[in-house]
Amino acid sequence: MGSNSNVNLSQFPPAELLADKFSNYFMRKATIIKNKIISDTPNTHYNISRDVDILFNGNMLEMFGPTSEVEVKEIIIKSPNKSSDLDPLPT
Repeated sequence: MGSNSNVNLSQFPPAELLADKFSNYFMRKATIIKNKIISDTPNTHYNISRDVDILFNGNMLEMFGPTSEVEVKEIIIKSPNKSSDLDPLPT
Protein backbone atom coordinates (compact mmCIF):
# COMPACT_ATOMS: atom_id res chain seq x y z
CA MET A 1 0.00 0.00 0.00
CA GLY A 2 2.91 2.31 0.68
CA SER A 3 6.03 2.81 -1.32
CA ASN A 4 8.00 0.21 0.67
CA SER A 5 7.30 -3.25 -0.75
CA ASN A 6 9.54 -4.98 1.82
CA VAL A 7 7.43 -5.75 4.89
CA ASN A 8 9.00 -7.45 7.88
CA LEU A 9 6.41 -10.09 8.82
CA SER A 10 8.39 -11.21 11.87
CA GLN A 11 6.79 -8.35 13.82
CA PHE A 12 3.38 -10.03 13.52
CA PRO A 13 2.19 -13.03 15.55
CA PRO A 14 2.28 -16.46 13.88
CA ALA A 15 -0.74 -17.15 11.64
CA GLU A 16 -2.02 -19.95 13.89
CA LEU A 17 -1.96 -17.70 16.97
CA LEU A 18 -3.67 -14.91 15.05
CA ALA A 19 -6.38 -17.31 13.83
CA ASP A 20 -6.93 -18.56 17.38
CA LYS A 21 -7.22 -15.00 18.71
CA PHE A 22 -9.69 -14.15 15.94
CA SER A 23 -11.77 -17.25 16.73
CA ASN A 24 -11.69 -16.63 20.48
CA TYR A 25 -12.83 -13.04 20.01
CA PHE A 26 -15.95 -14.08 18.10
CA MET A 27 -16.66 -17.05 20.41
CA ARG A 28 -16.57 -14.68 23.40
CA LYS A 29 -18.78 -12.19 21.56
CA ALA A 30 -21.33 -14.91 20.74
CA THR A 31 -21.33 -16.11 24.36
CA ILE A 32 -21.90 -12.56 25.64
CA ILE A 33 -24.81 -12.08 23.26
CA LYS A 34 -26.32 -15.48 24.14
CA ASN A 35 -26.02 -14.79 27.88
CA LYS A 36 -27.57 -11.34 27.44
CA ILE A 37 -30.54 -12.85 25.56
CA ILE A 38 -31.02 -15.46 28.28
CA SER A 39 -30.81 -12.91 31.10
CA ASP A 40 -33.20 -10.52 29.33
CA THR A 41 -35.83 -13.24 28.76
CA PRO A 42 -37.59 -13.85 32.10
CA ASN A 43 -39.55 -17.00 32.97
CA THR A 44 -38.06 -19.01 30.12
CA HIS A 45 -36.17 -22.23 30.64
CA TYR A 46 -33.32 -23.00 28.30
CA ASN A 47 -31.48 -26.25 27.93
CA ILE A 48 -28.27 -24.78 26.61
CA SER A 49 -24.97 -26.51 27.12
CA ARG A 50 -22.28 -23.90 27.67
CA ASP A 51 -19.16 -25.99 27.32
CA VAL A 52 -19.90 -28.36 24.47
CA ASP A 53 -17.46 -29.14 21.72
CA ILE A 54 -19.25 -29.33 18.40
CA LEU A 55 -17.88 -31.75 15.83
CA PHE A 56 -17.14 -29.95 12.57
CA ASN A 57 -17.95 -32.00 9.47
CA GLY A 58 -17.30 -29.38 6.80
CA ASN A 59 -14.33 -28.60 4.59
CA MET A 60 -11.32 -27.24 6.44
CA LEU A 61 -10.10 -23.79 5.44
CA GLU A 62 -6.39 -24.35 5.22
CA MET A 63 -5.19 -21.27 3.39
CA PHE A 64 -6.22 -17.71 2.65
CA GLY A 65 -5.55 -16.32 -0.79
CA PRO A 66 -4.41 -12.78 -1.49
CA THR A 67 -7.02 -10.10 -2.03
CA SER A 68 -7.08 -6.46 -2.96
CA GLU A 69 -8.38 -3.30 -1.31
CA VAL A 70 -10.97 -3.08 -4.09
CA GLU A 71 -12.29 -6.59 -3.38
CA VAL A 72 -12.53 -5.93 0.37
CA LYS A 73 -14.29 -2.61 -0.24
CA GLU A 74 -16.81 -4.26 -2.60
CA ILE A 75 -17.59 -6.98 -0.03
CA ILE A 76 -18.10 -4.41 2.73
CA ILE A 77 -20.32 -2.21 0.57
CA LYS A 78 -22.48 -5.19 -0.46
CA SER A 79 -22.92 -6.31 3.18
CA PRO A 80 -26.17 -5.29 4.88
CA ASN A 81 -26.04 -2.96 7.87
CA LYS A 82 -26.63 -4.99 11.02
CA SER A 83 -25.96 -4.17 14.62
CA SER A 84 -26.67 -5.20 18.19
CA ASP A 85 -26.89 -3.21 21.41
CA LEU A 86 -23.74 -5.08 22.42
CA ASP A 87 -21.70 -3.82 19.44
CA PRO A 88 -19.15 -1.22 20.52
CA LEU A 89 -19.39 0.43 17.09
CA PRO A 90 -22.74 -0.38 15.43
CA THR A 91 -22.90 -0.25 11.66
